Amino acid sequence: MSSSIPNVSHNLSFKLLFIVLITCISTSCVYGQLTRWEIYSGPSLTNTIHSVNGQQIVWTYSLNSPQYAPGFLFGIDRRNKLWRGIELQTGIEIKTKGDKLSKQQFGPDTIYGLELLYVGLPISIAFKILESRQMYFKVGASTDFLVKKNEIAWWVKNNPQLSSRLGIGCRIYMNLFCELTYTEGLSNIYSDNFEYYKTRIRHQSIELSVIYRL
Repeated sequence: MSSSIPNVSHNLSFKLLFIVLITCISTSCVYGQLTRWEIYSGPSLTNTIHSVNGQQIVWTYSLNSPQYAPGFLFGIDRRNKLWRGIELQTGIEIKTKGDKLSKQQFGPDTIYGLELLYVGLPISIAFKILESRQMYFKVGASTDFLVKKNEIAWWVKNNPQLSSRLGIGCRIYMNLFCELTYTEGLSNIYSDNFEYYKTRIRHQSIELSVIYRL
């Protein structure tokens, strides 16, 4: 019975997030005004969260826990003004995800891990919180499509992955902005599961972007 609770909560999260996104898109189409396009790029740190039957686990034996691995992202989006101080952001981006593991060998550790390339469709609502610095907070989601993976990632699902996003940004100079974003996967990327042994593996990442507003 306890193993079914996480599945119910995740299903509710999907439905709620879907309703919020559809509402935002519909409102933007009716009331929104196209304001500006943005180009952004920057480094990221990516990792994976592992759980079995609803319990988060830490790998032991010869494997250490998954560690953050370096990545990158590049994208373009547009900002639609909904109301004063509130904007809707939609766009497209390319980014890497994965993790890094170390396995004890007879000699030095061998470093390996997941290397995944995604094309994402992010959508967020940005709230301006400090007018003088043009600082803002944003919350949203992203639907990511896997386009490339390394050999050890054979078990990673190829279907679209949904992630939640939280970020904060501010203007650096003129049309240059800086943004720090945390994303956490809502979808299970693990494809092999058994009836009484349910494994969930989700993405997690921290992204630092430099943004140029056109």
